[in-house]
Amino acid sequence: HEWRSTYLDNFATPSALITYEKTPDYLPNATALKSIYSLIPSVSLIFMLRDPSSRAYSAYQHHCRKGRFYEGPKFALEEDVTGRPLAAPCAPEDFEAFLRVDKGVVTNTQTRLVTWGLYADQIKQV
Repeated sequence: HEWRSTYLDNFATPSALITYEKTPDYLPNATALKSIYSLIPSVSLIFMLRDPSSRAYSAYQHHCRKGRFYEGPKFALEEDVTGRPLAAPCAPEDFEAFLRVDKGVVTNTQTRLVTWGLYADQIKQV
């Protein structure tokens, strides 16, 4: 696979150097982590974690800026959407509506805005 050699080229450095890559997409993706270990068996992984609530709200605003939240609100990465995207910055009330907050409790717990902040579950897979 050509992408493997291209990916590994990013880490071809003299042994005295440390290289890194950053993305929020690897920790919640057990398949990606297994692929990294198979490609670079000597890899050391460092996870920098954010407060899960702050991370979820930041992700919400990020996806809103990218035009991925629609009236309802609905998240284009998780369901079919039609109409016009919400205007950025999205209102905090829409965030609460999306999470279906009821008496301070989030009931929409299957959205990636929530599940990507479940760090303990993700780290167990590493």
